[in-house]
Amino acid sequence: MKNYLIRRLLLTIPILIGVSFVNFIIVYMAPGTPLDLMVSPQMTDEVREALEHNMGLDAPVYKQYLTWMQNVLQGHLGYSYHSYRPVGTLIVSRLFPTFLLMGSALLLGLLFAIPLGILSALKPRSPFDYSATFFAFFGVSAPNFFLGLGLIYIVCLKMKLLPSSGMFTLGRSPSGIDVLRHLILPCLVLSTNIFGRFIVMCVPPCWMCCSRIISVPPPPKGLGIFPG
Repeated sequence: MKNYLIRRLLLTIPILIGVSFVNFIIVYMAPGTPLDLMVSPQMTDEVREALEHNMGLDAPVYKQYLTWMQNVLQGHLGYSYHSYRPVGTLIVSRLFPTFLLMGSALLLGLLFAIPLGILSALKPRSPFDYSATFFAFFGVSAPNFFLGLGLIYIVCLKMKLLPSSGMFTLGRSPSGIDVLRHLILPCLVLSTNIFGRFIVMCVPPCWMCCSRIISVPPPPKGLGIFPG
């Protein structure tokens, strides 16, 4: 087991290098450069060339990739071209909202998928089973972006029950109720796919366990215990 884990970990190194190189090439081949976000009509060609040299954009692509890889291995992810803040700081600042949203969606999906999967296995080919199967396949098949846009239009724009974006209400002090109101809609959208996948995975094993024939041995027969 130890050797297997070591081999798998070693195999991830060339995979990560290959994936990072392919993504780097795709970004490099995209039209324009990051410098286009910083230039202004008043900027001269000399200033533009100086900025391009300072940012290393005039170097060959393999040198740019090696420089980027060296900085990443040292823990330096660069600076954002929009906010001019360190990329590592921006990633860390978004970890808590990401974990909060995905953890809530996973918990909500499992909270409904496991009980409904067990009940659907206990009542096969019943209206409840067909309804649970329908919602499960709907959750797996419905694209999140389509379901999200539909709920934003109905719940946020038409009914005006929940906010459509953000984590806090601008102009108000953050509170738990405010975060919860912003969390309900995206959590509901993400949990539908989780609910569908887990109920599809939960029903067949439960159905097999419920329909399994358990052999019970008959009570032994023979002479009883002689009275002492």
